[in-house]
This record gives sequence, C-alpha cells and structure tokens, in this order.
Amino acid sequence: MNKNNYKPEIDGLRAFAVISVLIYHLEKILLSTQMFSGGFLGVDIFFVISGYIISLIIFREIFIHKKFNLISFYERRIRRLLPALLIVILSSFITSIIIFIPTDLIDFAESVFSSLFFVSNFYFYFSDTVYGADLSFTKPLLHTWSLSVEEQFYILFPLLFLFLAKNFKNFFYISLLILIIFSILFAEYFNQNHRLINFYILPSRIWELCAGSLIAYIHSFPKKFNFLLNYSNNISTNYISLFGILIITFSVFFFRNELNHPSYKTLFPVFGTCLIIYCINYKKNLINTVLKFKPLVYIGLISYSLYLWHYPILSFVNYLDLYKEEKISLIFIITLIVLLSIFTFHFIEKPARNKKNKFYLISIYLIILILIISTLLLKVFNNNGKLKKFSPVLENSINNLNYRNFSQNNKSCHDRIGIDGFCEFYDYDKHIVLLGDSMTDSLLGSLIEIAEEKKYSIIHMSYSGDLYLPNYLKINKKNNPNSIKHKMRKLKLEDLPKSTYVVVLGNYLNYIGKDITINNNQIIISKKNSYFREILKKNSTEYEEAIFNWKDSFKKNLIKLSKHKKVILFYPLPKPPLDISRHIKKNHLKGNLITNNFYQTDIINYDKQIYLDSNKEIIELFDNIQEDNIYKIKTQDIFCPKNQCIFYNNEEIYFFDSVHLSYRGSQIINKILLNRIDQINKLNLNFKN
Repeated sequence: MNKNNYKPEIDGLRAFAVISVLIYHLEKILLSTQMFSGGFLGVDIFFVISGYIISLIIFREIFIHKKFNLISFYERRIRRLLPALLIVILSSFITSIIIFIPTDLIDFAESVFSSLFFVSNFYFYFSDTVYGADLSFTKPLLHTWSLSVEEQFYILFPLLFLFLAKNFKNFFYISLLILIIFSILFAEYFNQNHRLINFYILPSRIWELCAGSLIAYIHSFPKKFNFLLNYSNNISTNYISLFGILIITFSVFFFRNELNHPSYKTLFPVFGTCLIIYCINYKKNLINTVLKFKPLVYIGLISYSLYLWHYPILSFVNYLDLYKEEKISLIFIITLIVLLSIFTFHFIEKPARNKKNKFYLISIYLIILILIISTLLLKVFNNNGKLKKFSPVLENSINNLNYRNFSQNNKSCHDRIGIDGFCEFYDYDKHIVLLGDSMTDSLLGSLIEIAEEKKYSIIHMSYSGDLYLPNYLKINKKNNPNSIKHKMRKLKLEDLPKSTYVVVLGNYLNYIGKDITINNNQIIISKKNSYFREILKKNSTEYEEAIFNWKDSFKKNLIKLSKHKKVILFYPLPKPPLDISRHIKKNHLKGNLITNNFYQTDIINYDKQIYLDSNKEIIELFDNIQEDNIYKIKTQDIFCPKNQCIFYNNEEIYFFDSVHLSYRGSQIINKILLNRIDQINKLNLNFKN
C-alpha cells in the first residue's frame, strides 16, 4: 500500500492481533496459564487484514487503473515477506545446530525445507503436529504454517481475481460471497470430520481472507454500495466498530481449543474484524482514534517481525527449560523478542521494501541466504542430524524413536479394532499373542526379531489404555464389555489352539488411579483420574468399590482365559516419574552425561521401595492368582536390582518415555519371556513322558 493510501488504523489492528498471539504463546509455552485462551485467533485477524490490504491493491490496479502487473505484484510480496523470514530461519537453524539432538535437528531441517517453499502447513499436518499441544512447542518454525497459507493465497488469488474481473466483472462481489459461503461450509464439515488438516489448509481459510477482500471491494466501489454506506455515519460507525472490537476481544479471552477452528465459531472474530475495517475510513470514530495511538501503530508496523521472532525464541527457551529453571526472566525474553523485531524491521524489512534499492540487489541478498540455508540442510540430511558427538546413552535414546512403528496393509498394528484382522508375523503352528494396552505394543519390535528363530507366530492385539482381556469390564461410557473391539479379540482368541501363549502386560497403575511423579526434586506416589473416577462420584466408598470390581473382574477373566490358553502374566514394570528420553536430552544439554555414573545419583532412578509401595495392590492381586495355566513373571529384579530402580545407565536407556519400554528394555523382557516359554514347554514335555 503506498503512502497516500496508508491507514495507521490497520497497523493498530495488526498490533491487537500480534499481541494476542504473543501472549497466547507465552501463556501456553512458558506460563501454563490461559487468560488469553483464544489468543490464537490473532492469526485469523491477520488473515482478514491481509485479505483486505492485498485485495485493495489488486482491485485498484485491475478496476481503477486498468493496469495490473502480476510480476510487479509478486516482486512486492517477495520484498515484504522473504528477507525477514530468511534471516529468522537462518538464525533459528544455527541455534538448532548448537542445541538440538539429531532427531530434533532433522525435524527442524524438514520444517525449514517446507517453509522455503511455503508448504509448511502441509508439512506440519503430515507430521501430525497438533497446534497448541506440548510437542508443538519444540518446533521453532511451527508458526510459519500461517505464512504458507497466506503465500498460497497471494500466488493463486491474483490469477482468480483477474479471471473474475475479465469474465464476471458485474458479479465479482457475488462470486466472492459464494466463495466465502462454500469455504465456511468446507471448514465446518472438515472441523467435524478431519480437524487437523482443517486447521492447516487454505480451502478452510479462504473465507477469512476473502472476508477482507469483500470489505476491500466495498471500499473500492463506494457508489455501488450506497444502499449500505448511506446507513453509515460517524455516529453509527462508532457503534459498529465498538461492537466489532467487543466481539474479537470476547473471542480472544473466552474461546478455547485451537482445533475447533476454523469453523462457524470463527465467524465471530472474523466478523468483528470486518466491522472494524469497514469503519476504518471514518475519521470521527472512537475505535479508529484508539487504533491510531502511535505506540500501537508502531507495534503494528513491527508486527511481522514480532510474529517471526517470537515463536522460535519461546520454543528454544522451552527446549532448554531456561524459564522454568529460572535461568532467564520473562522480561528478558520479551525484551529480546522486541529488540530483535525492531532491528529486523528497520534494517531488514524497510530496506528490502524501499524501491530505491533495486530488486536485483535484493534478489542477490536472498539467493545468498537461500544458498547458506541449503548448505546447512544438505549437511544435516547427509549426516542424519549428527553434526557432533553425543554420549552413548543419548545415541541409544535417539535410536529408540521408531521402534514401535509397525503396520500391515497400511494400518498401524497398534490400536486395531480387528474387523479387518490383526497384525500377524510368521506362519508357524506355535503362537504368541500380545494382549494388553500399549505396554505390550512396546514388546512387539524386538519380539518379531527373535520369535522366528524359535518358530513362533506373533499375533498383535494391543490397544491404548485398555488391557483388552475378553469380557473385561472397563467402567467407561464409550468402551463397554460388548464393544466390537472386545468381540473381535475374543473371536480371534477362540480360533487359536490351546497351546497358544497369551502375554498380558499393562500400565496397571493407570487403572487404579495412581501415578509416580517428580515434584520439587522429590519422587511422589500421586493420585490421578483413572477410568473409574471419570464417571463415578469422587466418593471414597464408590471409588474403592470400583477398584475392587476391576481387580475382581481382571482376576476372573484371566482365570477364564487360562482354561483354554496358556497365560503369561507380567507383574508391573517400574514406572518412570517423567519422560526418560526428554530427561536424557536435558541432561545432555546440561553436560551431566559427561560425568560417568551420573545415573546412579539421578533422583529419577528411585528407591526400590517406591516401586513396591506404589504397586502393592497389584502385586497382592497377582500373588493371589493361582492357576495351572497362568505363569507369572516378576519384573522388580529385572529393572530394580539391589535397592534402586534403573531407567537408564551410562550406555543404555530401558524406558522410552514415562511409561513404555525402550527397544533395549523390550529386548530384555522378551528374552526372559521366551526363556520362560521354553521352560514351560520342557515341563509339559517331561510331564507327558
């Protein structure tokens, strides 16, 4: 927009949007508060503003000046977006190389590659990145998804506008309205059925950008809309714009759940933004006066740089735990973001947008930056992210990342309902069935490797958060004993011979409402919401009764299963108090892993008595199950030798996260499992002889 058409109110509105986003991310990533629970809607406000500004330029050139130069338009977009973006990407890349472990560095490099081509919205969708989830906070370029959506709009829509102007000039705004309606319907449908992709893609966001375009069309052709503008005067526009600011303020403070948007709910902040922009040409307007407040306008001017810098900085601070461990203050973080944004605005953005600086010079500058970034990308990919030496335990932690990703017929082996079958490995007469929750899923990878030598078929029947014994009574509204998942497992088990070994292993504490956590450097046996507490009143009698029923049902179902199969029942594994892989990363960054035998004094490798106390109910339950066909394996001496439970040591990591076995941990368990099966087979053979 040239200086004659400059509207400071727009920058004031940009300031409102960027402040909302910045505070939202500060709260989510560092503060764990939710005062600005709908602050993410600042991006939707940006979309409306962008649609308005770009469309205003295009409409004036197409309809009024009759001279629209597509190449010149793209040049302006390149000057506006790329220089600052590439500086932030390069700075973030260098920082990532210094602090990230290989897997995280590869993820970052992939996000850089997608950002350079303005398709990072697709990258984050296909990498299953849920915006606002904890894991998303360690992805420094996640915020570029919105830039990709905007750039896709900038590339495609000038061509669409040219086509409509040439062929449907008299129905241009009607075409916009139709596009808006179809996009809203598309977004609402996908919000109900495919929320993650709905959040990230342009078709779900077109209506927000086109809403701004519609206001730009009204402002470009005021005579066409006399019927509308005649009702507007300085008094009425005060009420209109005030209503608009109230709507978006309400949305920012009270809307929740990022993945509920875009949808019909997003109409509120988008409509509110449109009302404010609609009234922007009226001088005697209270909201416009506020939006023209110079400090607010300046924040709007640097809003692009603020948006670019804030997320990588917060992400790195979160990754290193600098704020949580009180190594830096909130004031320092905000100051750093603001200073970098001011510098980038004055020394990168403004010179790049200044037409006195020839575009070929800007292009050379951009090519140099892209070549540097590309060189770093090649180096990261060629070295598999390993640009420096790491401790053996960290290397093993990294190598554990993909050990559970097994699938057949393009469907994951874990969490299968069973209608279209279960994952089966090898075709032998002897069978081992993994029947349990995700704990048994963590056994699958290494069991496949060693079962073939013993000539066993593996049948996998794990399901998240559900032990899935036949007829198992799980008190949950959505999962009852007669659910299809239970039926399919039961039918499959009934179809297998009596010689089949059924392996039962679960995160048992999860079912009795207990957890082991760490707080203020102390290991705590804590209570958590179990499946039972979710639907029962928190009356101790009812809760204890529910736990009794669960244990009773578990025992009866095991005994029933053992009448027709051989059951291998694993006692509880020790429960890590936190995510072990992430703990290893943090201690690597602190330099603790350099010290030999650091693990022995690490508080997370807790006293064996904590394991015994936390699992007392389960251990007593299992001790009291005495059936010929139920064979029990105690685990406390495996990972808790002597008086300490060991989750990792100098060389190995035995648990991957806060629950599941690592690949090495599963190897240890599976070796014990197959040895026990061999013992049982020998005993049965001797008995027959």
